[in-house]
Amino acid sequence: MMKKRTMNKNKKNKLINDVVFKLESEGFEVFIDKISDVVTIAKNICISCSSKWHADYNQCIFCGSVNYQLYSCSKCKSLSSITNSGGKKWKCQSDLNCKDAKPMKNCINKNCPTNLDDEIKNIVDQVTDSKGLFSSKKGGLFVSQLWCLNCGNDLDKFISSQIVIKIQDSADNLLETNFKIFDNYIFVKDNKFLILNKENQKNSNYEKNIDINLLYLI
Repeated sequence: MMKKRTMNKNKKNKLINDVVFKLESEGFEVFIDKISDVVTIAKNICISCSSKWHADYNQCIFCGSVNYQLYSCSKCKSLSSITNSGGKKWKCQSDLNCKDAKPMKNCINKNCPTNLDDEIKNIVDQVTDSKGLFSSKKGGLFVSQLWCLNCGNDLDKFISSQIVIKIQDSADNLLETNFKIFDNYIFVKDNKFLILNKENQKNSNYEKNIDINLLYLI
């Protein structure tokens, strides 16, 4: 009897993990309350096109290009990874053996003003210390994402929702909901899924896949 309960629990955990994995694959941050089987999801998106807003990205303040964490040699412009530098003294990665060169944390976009305009290039050079980094006192070339990488819009917003995941026994057809407290319910039965929420409260057929577009998001 104990073995049967353990198997049921493992199956339940797997089904819940399937739902969580699907939500994460759609770019949502997922926060799990394992005691109540409630998950809270959140996503930072562009107001205009709904593309994911990458809060962990940095963009060039002049052209908007993403900062890929690269150094460029001040002499030959060859690129090297910042993360691979570690505590070692920086050295140009090209075969040119550049002398008196220093690492520049400049924009990778060749058409950026930082690479074409001599006055701006000089300013960037002046605010770059011996390690090739911009100090907080002198300012920086890259800032947190300013524009959508998909459409260029400059406004973003957070969408969020609370979801109750309920595993239905094959003999249980009762779908209990309380939309005054929770936004969505995902019922799982025979490895199929049914989404009910404030906008769609009618029972319908269980589907093999989870349709994220059916979720009610604030």
